[in-house]
Amino acid sequence: MRVLLVLVLLPIVGLLAIFLNYQLISLSASGRIYKHAEDVGFRNYTLVMGAGHYKPDKWINHTFNHRMYTAAKLYADKETSKIIVSGLRSSDEYDEVTDMKNVLLEYGIPQKDIITDFGGVRTWSSVERAFHYHKADTIIIVSQRGQLERALFVAGCMGMDAVGLEAEPSPYKYRGWVIREYLARVKCTLDCVSYKFNIF
Repeated sequence: MRVLLVLVLLPIVGLLAIFLNYQLISLSASGRIYKHAEDVGFRNYTLVMGAGHYKPDKWINHTFNHRMYTAAKLYADKETSKIIVSGLRSSDEYDEVTDMKNVLLEYGIPQKDIITDFGGVRTWSSVERAFHYHKADTIIIVSQRGQLERALFVAGCMGMDAVGLEAEPSPYKYRGWVIREYLARVKCTLDCVSYKFNIF
C-alpha cells in the first residue's frame, strides 16, 4: 500500500515542483521588465535573443520580427549604444545571428554598433557570453515574456545588473511552447545551482 501511495504521489510532487519553479522564476523578474523603450533607461549594451530562422520570402516569423523592431526602437530612442545579437548558426542555411544583423542594418543601425555572438546556442549561453566574453555587466535583454523572465533569472544568478524590454508576442500560441518553457526553466534552475556551487 505504501509503495502504491509513493508511486501516486511522486508524479504529483514532481509536477508541483515544476509549476512552483516556473512561478519563482517569473517572480524573480518582477519589476525588471518594461513594455516601452523610453521607460527602460540607458544602458550601453542590449542583448537580443535568437528567434529561429528568418525567410521573409517564404514565411513570417513574428517572434523574430518583434524582437528586431524592439531592439531597433531602443537604439533609435538612444536608450542603448551597442546591440549583441546572439543565437545559433548550425549551417549557412540556418543562421539566426546573421539574419538578425541584416535586419538591424536595414533599420539603419550602424554595423559598428552590432555585436555578433554565434555561441548563443541557448538562453544560458547567450547571457553568460554577454557577461563574461563581451563584458556587459549592465544590460538590457530583449525577448518575449517567457524567455525574458528566464534570461533575467540567469542574469541575476550571475550577478549582472539586467533589465528586460518585452517584445510583442507571436499571435500564434502552441501548447508545445508552454511545455517547453516549463522544462527549460527546470534546466535553468539546475544550471544556476551548478554555476553557484560548482557542481554537476
